[in-house]
Amino acid sequence: MRSSSTAIRRRESDGDSDAANTIHHTLRLFRSLCRHLSLRADPCLAAIAPIRRVDLKAADILKANGRLPDHPPPPLVGDVPGVEVGDEFIYRIELAIIRLHRPPENGIDYDTVTGFATSIVVSDRYLDSWNVSDGLLSYIGMGGFGGRKVEPKDQKMEKGNLALKRSMDAKKPVRVIYGIRYFKRNTASIFFYDGLYIVEELKKVIGSNDCFLFEFRLRRMEGQRRCEKWETLFEKKKVWGWKQLRPACDSGKKVLAK
Repeated sequence: MRSSSTAIRRRESDGDSDAANTIHHTLRLFRSLCRHLSLRADPCLAAIAPIRRVDLKAADILKANGRLPDHPPPPLVGDVPGVEVGDEFIYRIELAIIRLHRPPENGIDYDTVTGFATSIVVSDRYLDSWNVSDGLLSYIGMGGFGGRKVEPKDQKMEKGNLALKRSMDAKKPVRVIYGIRYFKRNTASIFFYDGLYIVEELKKVIGSNDCFLFEFRLRRMEGQRRCEKWETLFEKKKVWGWKQLRPACDSGKKVLAK
């Protein structure tokens, strides 16, 4: 395991240096534990079978020592102190540790009090499509995909889907994190923070499984720094799951007539 190549940088202008420093310290501890567990540096652990999920084990150790809260912290809307556009992460649980995106699996994080979405994770596992250089994103809502023992079904306008719609109606910004598989790391994903987006449009479409899906169209807010490294890699197709933004009908989806 290697720590992310881009360390989180401080943003003194945020006016929340204490929160940012806490994030930096906790993340450094987490990554140090992951390295320790993966390398089995401690002789006392050498005889134990290898840990398959060092990230979960490291998080449990931090929680047991009071370094992580027992319950997810309240959601943050907008920027997160100490996190900048372009910051990279290897383990998804790191997103929760720094409050960038709290759910361990769900792609949409939202505030149950205000009802607004706070962040989304874009995954190449689903029908999401994007064009990073143009700041455009087509994001498929949560739920309904099914699995090995679960039949696919229509998505419902509830929970994260409803939160994204409310953010669209109120023009509230949503943090966007891209989770992709990278050629240089065959067995790992990389997550990078691409900044704040505005939900511009919502369509109801029919997926390739003949079930209803919600397709949200988002646009990156202007005035933010560009992720030039990732834009270049996407353009050269060096990233697994690379997709250009395209009409829904070209990606296994049919748009319903209004």
